[in-house]
Amino acid sequence: MRMPFARRTPGAAGGAALLGLLLTGCAAMNGAGWSIGDGEPAYVVNQNDAKLAVVDPAGGEVVDKVDVGDNPTYNAVTPDGDFVLVTATGEERLYVVDTGKGEVVERLELGDTPKGVGVTPDGEFVYAVNEGPDSNSVDVFEVGSWEHVKEIGVGEAPHNVAFEPESEMAYVTNAESNTVSRIRYTNHTYLDEIALAGDGQPHNLVVSPDGEFLLVTLNETEQMAVVELESGQDIVHVDLSKEHHGIDMSPDGRWVYVTGIGSSVVNVIDLGRFARVDQVEVGQGPHGVRFSADGDHAFVSVQGTDQVVVMETDGHDIVRRIEDTGGPFWVGVSGR
Repeated sequence: MRMPFARRTPGAAGGAALLGLLLTGCAAMNGAGWSIGDGEPAYVVNQNDAKLAVVDPAGGEVVDKVDVGDNPTYNAVTPDGDFVLVTATGEERLYVVDTGKGEVVERLELGDTPKGVGVTPDGEFVYAVNEGPDSNSVDVFEVGSWEHVKEIGVGEAPHNVAFEPESEMAYVTNAESNTVSRIRYTNHTYLDEIALAGDGQPHNLVVSPDGEFLLVTLNETEQMAVVELESGQDIVHVDLSKEHHGIDMSPDGRWVYVTGIGSSVVNVIDLGRFARVDQVEVGQGPHGVRFSADGDHAFVSVQGTDQVVVMETDGHDIVRRIEDTGGPFWVGVSGR
């Protein structure tokens, strides 16, 4: 039985101000987050050393690390870039990192075995997914006040969440139910389930920018399901590499990158053709993947080689490998 929620006292857990670091420019702190030269950082969850790494993609270095609890797994960045949210699965908490201060400011109680986390497109709420059987739920927190708003029951073994702004919908994968839950995120109301074909164990997911398709990785069958959202139908499956999978889509909706931590490749999928068109060797154990806000690059966390790989979207070429000791697992980017 889970205990009632309670706010934790704000505290600092590492992440000193960045001064005097020479990269492509000078790394400095500002009110909207870590500023890395003329660009934006990628925030990488390091599962093995329990840190959130601040990565300068252009300069090719990790410029800071922040302690984020026992066995951190997933993270998300608020649309304004002010906060990074990290699920510490081992201690069942959500760590809130203030990017302007460079430190943890809240530790929020979650349910059984929290995994995926996301921020609503309007930036007002955080959805944290509790995968364990004692929960099977999503916890909702208000951004800024960090008050617990609601716990929403979903399917069995929920894993991650994605949002669609036009319909104001949140989608949550349920591995044991082989479904995706629909939640209206404006009032946090559970609506129904989308059933997927076969027995694929839904894992991670992304919604196309035009709101037409929901893409869901399936661990059991090592495929990606394409769901047409207007009809709610699972219309086609695309073969992938070995699970567990991470997934993201370029902002223009053209390319889908899917990783598989049991393999060494990034699967490149042309959404217009519903087909895999390439596999890019990045090193053993890729999992997190996130496109930059402008869509020109993608960042892949490769746990087996302790690297963050930077790929150029035009041509799907690797342009940089950044050393990140600590087991890089998941990636968050401001504006994504």
